[in-house]
Parts: sequence; structure tokens; C-alpha cells
Amino acid sequence: MITDYVRQGNMYCSEDGTDITAAVAVTPYQTDDYHEIDWQAALKDDEVAVVHILAVNPHFRNHGCAKAMMRKVISLADSKGLKAVRLDALACNVPAHRLYESLGFQKRDVRHWYAENTGWVDFLAPLCYLQVKIPPSFWKTSRSRKMLCGIHTKEQNKKVSLHSTSSPLS
Repeated sequence: MITDYVRQGNMYCSEDGTDITAAVAVTPYQTDDYHEIDWQAALKDDEVAVVHILAVNPHFRNHGCAKAMMRKVISLADSKGLKAVRLDALACNVPAHRLYESLGFQKRDVRHWYAENTGWVDFLAPLCYLQVKIPPSFWKTSRSRKMLCGIHTKEQNKKVSLHSTSSPLS
């Protein structure tokens, strides 16, 4: 699963120079599972970005890394014209729900889905609507290994860079 995101150029990570502080998998489309959710507005599959995985290095938790990473995902999607950022999170993951709500995501639905790492479990499906539309060409250029942006951790205020990787994670 993770290696597929890496291979497709859809896995991004932030670093503080020596360590990966956080990672996120974002696709420039939604899959059929998302069609059955009441999102408030029907959007085409290529009009949304979908966050699939958000993980923070345990040594960097409570430093604002997840929030900074999600802000960058939203900003990047907005700057490229996408109409929404959608995601799902385990229903029991209350800290994640708080994070997403603090960023403007709204809870839309609960789904009982199967995941390889959890089995059958309830997922909440929040979303964040954006104003503009991302051209498909953006996703081709963003898959390169070049640096995309700089973000800062909350406590340490160290500059970290967010970039796409195309090599399998070890």
C-alpha cells in the first residue's frame, strides 16, 4: 500500500534536515468508495485531492507537524484549483478528528469499510471545500523529486522541507 503511493509519486514527507518529521499520501482523485458519501456537492473524481495516510515521527509529535503538513496539502490543492480535499479517518481516532476540524474539515458521514491493517472498522469521512480548481497538469509536475515548499515545526521552529519521493520506503 505505502509503496504504491511512493511508486506513483503520491507520498510526501517533511524533514528537519536529518529526520523525516511527517509523511502524507495524497492522490489527485477520489475512488469509487467515496462516491457513496454525502459530500454536500457532487464533484468529479479529478476535482478533489484525497488524503490517505498522515503519519508523524513519534519524536516530533506535539510539535505541530501534522497540522503544518495538512495546511500544506490544503494550500497546494487550493493553489492548483482543486475544489475539495477529502479524507477518511478511523472513527476512534479522536485526536485526528480534532486536527481536521481545526483546519476547517466537516464531518460528513460514517462508513463501515475494510482496511488491510484494521479489518472491518468504522471510518469518519470529513472534507474541506476549496474555492478553485486544480488543472490535471499540476499532478504530473508535482510528482517530481524537487522540493515543493518549506514548513516549520511549532516548538522547534526548524525549517523542514516537504517533498515527493519516488523510491520505496525502507
